[in-house]
Amino acid sequence: MKADAQRPGARLVRLMTALCRHAEADLRRMPRAPAQAVHALRLRMKKLRSLLCLIRGVIPQAKMNRLRRLIRQIKDAFAGRRDLEVMQKLAETLRRRRSLPALKLNAGTGQSATAGPARVLAGARRRIALLRHEVAALRLKKLTPEDVVAGYVRCQHGCRRRMKKCAAGDDAVQMHRWRKHVKHWYYLSLALGRLPQARSSVRPARELGHLLGQVNDLRLLGSHVSGGASAAPWRKAIARRLREKKSRVFAVAAKSLHLPRRRLRKVLTRQMRGLAAA
Repeated sequence: MKADAQRPGARLVRLMTALCRHAEADLRRMPRAPAQAVHALRLRMKKLRSLLCLIRGVIPQAKMNRLRRLIRQIKDAFAGRRDLEVMQKLAETLRRRRSLPALKLNAGTGQSATAGPARVLAGARRRIALLRHEVAALRLKKLTPEDVVAGYVRCQHGCRRRMKKCAAGDDAVQMHRWRKHVKHWYYLSLALGRLPQARSSVRPARELGHLLGQVNDLRLLGSHVSGGASAAPWRKAIARRLREKKSRVFAVAAKSLHLPRRRLRKVLTRQMRGLAAA
C-alpha cells in the first residue's frame, strides 16, 4: 500500500493501459451494440485525455502531442453518430413536454461515421493499438505525489477561471471550454478518489458537467432549427430551457468551486502525505 502510494507513475500507467484495453473491447462489441459501444469508447478517451493533465511537464511535449492527437482521433471517429443520437433524443423530449411540432434534423450533422463503417472501425483499431503502445512506453518514474497534486489543482483552478469568464457574459465558446475543463476535473476526481478532497468533488463535478453538457446540446439543437413555420415555438422552448439550465449551472458551480488555488493545494498535499504514510 505504501509503496504503491509512493509510485504514482506506475499506478497512472496501469490505469491508462486498462482504459486502452477496455476501448479495444468496446470496438469488438460495436457491431452488436453500436450506440452503447460508441458512448463507452468516447468516455474512455475522455478519461485518458484528462489523465494527461497529471503528467504535463513530466514527459516531452512531442510525446504529449502524439498522445493527445491519437486520443482525439479515436474519440472523434464516431462523433457524428453520437451527436445526432443526442440531438434526436433531446428534440423528442422537448417536443413531448412542450407539445411542439415535429422537427426534422439534418442527418449529416457533424462528422459521420456511418459512411464506410468498416473502414472507420479498422482505423480506430489501429489507433488504439498505437495508443496502447505509446502508453506502455511512458516513463513516469519522475512523477511525484506533488506533481499529481499540482495537476489536479491546475485543473480545478482552470474550472474556477472559466466559471468567472462565463459569469461575465453569455459566450458559447467559453461555456464549451468550461465544460471540457469540468469533465477533466470530474475524471481526475474519480482517479484520485482515495483522497477525501477529490472524492468529495466527484458528485458536484459530475452534476456540473452534466448541466453544461445539456446547455451545449440545447445550443447545438437550436442551431439546427430551420426557418419554417415551426421554428418560432422551438426557438422559444429552447431559449426558456437554456435559461433554466444556466441558472442551475452557476448555482452548482458557486458551491463546488469555492476553494482558492493555494487552499486546495494545501488540503490535497496534506491528504496525499497521509495516504503515503498509511
